[in-house]
Amino acid sequence: LGNIEFEETGDPDGEGAGESENARITDASLPSLNKACALLGLNEDEVKEAILTKLLSVGGKTIHKPQNVAQAQDKRDALAKMAYSSLFVWLVGRINS
Repeated sequence: LGNIEFEETGDPDGEGAGESENARITDASLPSLNKACALLGLNEDEVKEAILTKLLSVGGKTIHKPQNVAQAQDKRDALAKMAYSSLFVWLVGRINS
């Protein structure tokens, strides 16, 4: 998961680069995402959408808001931490049993 990198979509020379541009996973990172999803038993498209968008509920409607690069990196890191934490808890339980 840590090998997944992001880049901005649209005009990289625009004002506020890195802050307001939408993020996308780089082509070079797609094999890492594919391998991580295969090992974790996750759907690659769902993981991609979860990392790159934020769901907002407004007035009973659900809106998919694109994330910028920094937000996508934070979500990737949170997913990795959760996976490692769950693996550690499972491993300790397995050793203790």
